[in-house]
Amino acid sequence: QEWILDYGERIRWSGKNQDKPAGVNLMTMHGSKGLEYHTVFLPNIQMGSLPSPRTVAEQIEEERRLFYVAMTRAKHRLEISYHKEPSPFLHQLLKVDWIQKRGKGIE
Repeated sequence: QEWILDYGERIRWSGKNQDKPAGVNLMTMHGSKGLEYHTVFLPNIQMGSLPSPRTVAEQIEEERRLFYVAMTRAKHRLEISYHKEPSPFLHQLLKVDWIQKRGKGIE
């Protein structure tokens, strides 16, 4: 319960026009529009998560654009992760020579 009060205080404090404390911002891809960060982590970008299984064919390109928006929020470093099979949106990125790939089975 104490951490909830502390979190609430941080939210109120961060809304003021003061220097913000170092920390992590967790947000949706929709919520990231118009913002920029030094480092952005996009976890779980895998088959069955992006695009969502509930996405109808007409919405696939909108989800692809949203993924692009999320990636371009990074000023200096972008980390994208997946567990088993990468999202179809990642297949084109994985073919680019300048992308640093780490981990097993990344081709």
